[in-house]
Amino acid sequence: MIVSSSDDKTIKGWNVLKTNFMFSLSGHTNWVRSSKLSPDARLVVSGSDDSTVRMWDVTNSKELYRFKDFKDSVYTVDWISDGTAICAGSADGKVKLWDVRYLYNLIFPRSMRLI
Repeated sequence: MIVSSSDDKTIKGWNVLKTNFMFSLSGHTNWVRSSKLSPDARLVVSGSDDSTVRMWDVTNSKELYRFKDFKDSVYTVDWISDGTAICAGSADGKVKLWDVRYLYNLIFPRSMRLI
Protein backbone atom coordinates (compact mmCIF):
# COMPACT_ATOMS: atom_id res chain seq x y z
CA MET A 1 0.00 0.00 0.00
CA ILE A 2 1.09 3.57 -0.65
CA VAL A 3 -0.44 6.93 0.26
CA SER A 4 -0.61 10.13 -1.74
CA SER A 5 -1.03 13.76 -0.66
CA SER A 6 -2.96 16.38 -2.58
CA ASP A 7 -3.87 20.03 -2.97
CA ASP A 8 -7.50 18.92 -2.60
CA LYS A 9 -6.77 18.61 1.19
CA THR A 10 -6.95 14.79 1.22
CA ILE A 11 -4.71 11.75 1.63
CA LYS A 12 -5.54 8.70 -0.46
CA GLY A 13 -4.47 5.09 0.02
CA TRP A 14 -3.75 2.73 -2.87
CA ASN A 15 -3.10 -0.99 -3.12
CA VAL A 16 -0.27 -1.19 -5.64
CA LEU A 17 -0.46 -4.95 -6.05
CA LYS A 18 -4.15 -4.93 -6.98
CA THR A 19 -3.90 -1.43 -8.52
CA ASN A 20 -6.98 -0.15 -6.73
CA PHE A 21 -8.07 2.73 -4.50
CA MET A 22 -8.50 1.81 -0.81
CA PHE A 23 -9.37 4.90 1.26
CA SER A 24 -9.53 8.68 1.46
CA LEU A 25 -8.70 10.73 4.56
CA SER A 26 -10.08 14.24 4.85
CA GLY A 27 -9.90 16.89 7.54
CA HIS A 28 -7.00 19.15 6.65
CA THR A 29 -8.09 22.67 5.78
CA ASN A 30 -5.34 23.35 3.24
CA TRP A 31 -2.99 21.54 0.83
CA VAL A 32 -1.58 18.27 2.22
CA ARG A 33 2.14 18.46 1.46
CA SER A 34 3.32 15.10 2.82
CA SER A 35 1.91 11.79 4.04
CA LYS A 36 3.52 8.52 5.13
CA LEU A 37 2.21 5.09 5.99
CA SER A 38 3.40 3.64 9.31
CA PRO A 39 5.75 0.63 9.22
CA ASP A 40 2.88 -1.70 10.25
CA ALA A 41 0.56 -0.10 7.63
CA ARG A 42 -2.15 0.67 10.23
CA LEU A 43 -1.61 4.42 10.57
CA VAL A 44 -0.89 7.40 8.35
CA VAL A 45 0.79 10.65 9.35
CA SER A 46 0.24 13.80 7.27
CA GLY A 47 1.50 17.37 7.16
CA SER A 48 -0.27 20.32 5.61
CA ASP A 49 -0.24 24.00 4.75
CA ASP A 50 -2.80 24.32 7.58
CA SER A 51 0.23 24.04 9.94
CA THR A 52 -0.89 20.74 11.46
CA VAL A 53 0.46 17.22 11.58
CA ARG A 54 -2.28 14.61 11.82
CA MET A 55 -2.29 10.91 12.60
CA TRP A 56 -4.97 8.71 11.02
CA ASP A 57 -6.30 5.17 11.47
CA VAL A 58 -6.34 3.42 8.09
CA THR A 59 -8.91 0.80 9.15
CA ASN A 60 -11.71 3.31 9.74
CA SER A 61 -10.35 6.47 8.02
CA LYS A 62 -10.61 8.47 11.26
CA GLU A 63 -8.28 11.16 12.52
CA LEU A 64 -6.67 9.96 15.76
CA TYR A 65 -4.64 12.98 16.79
CA ARG A 66 -3.77 16.48 15.62
CA PHE A 67 -0.42 18.07 16.48
CA LYS A 68 -0.69 21.88 16.38
CA ASP A 69 2.91 22.72 17.30
CA PHE A 70 3.82 24.51 14.06
CA LYS A 71 3.05 28.07 13.04
CA ASP A 72 3.89 27.56 9.35
CA SER A 73 3.22 25.03 6.56
CA VAL A 74 4.37 21.47 7.27
CA TYR A 75 6.35 20.26 4.27
CA THR A 76 7.50 16.82 5.32
CA VAL A 77 6.54 14.01 7.71
CA ASP A 78 7.95 10.56 8.38
CA TRP A 79 7.96 7.65 10.82
CA ILE A 80 11.00 6.29 12.60
CA SER A 81 11.63 2.69 11.58
CA ASP A 82 9.94 1.01 14.57
CA GLY A 83 6.79 3.15 14.24
CA THR A 84 6.95 4.62 17.76
CA ALA A 85 7.66 8.20 16.73
CA ILE A 86 7.01 10.65 13.93
CA CYS A 87 8.96 13.66 12.77
CA ALA A 88 7.92 16.68 10.77
CA GLY A 89 9.56 19.71 9.21
CA SER A 90 7.95 23.05 8.51
CA ALA A 91 8.51 25.95 6.13
CA ASP A 92 10.17 28.00 8.87
CA GLY A 93 12.96 25.40 9.17
CA LYS A 94 11.76 23.81 12.42
CA VAL A 95 11.84 20.04 12.92
CA LYS A 96 9.79 18.29 15.60
CA LEU A 97 9.69 14.72 16.84
CA TRP A 98 6.81 13.11 18.77
CA ASP A 99 6.46 9.80 20.55
CA VAL A 100 3.12 8.52 19.22
CA ARG A 101 2.68 6.02 22.07
CA TYR A 102 2.34 8.88 24.56
CA LEU A 103 1.62 11.79 22.16
CA TYR A 104 4.25 14.14 23.44
CA ASN A 105 7.16 16.06 21.97
CA LEU A 106 10.10 13.68 22.15
CA ILE A 107 13.63 14.60 23.22
CA PHE A 108 13.38 18.29 22.42
CA PRO A 109 11.26 20.41 24.78
CA ARG A 110 11.35 23.09 22.10
CA SER A 111 11.54 22.85 18.34
CA MET A 112 14.87 22.21 16.70
CA ARG A 113 15.70 24.78 14.10
CA LEU A 114 17.60 23.95 10.95
CA ILE A 115 20.45 26.32 10.18
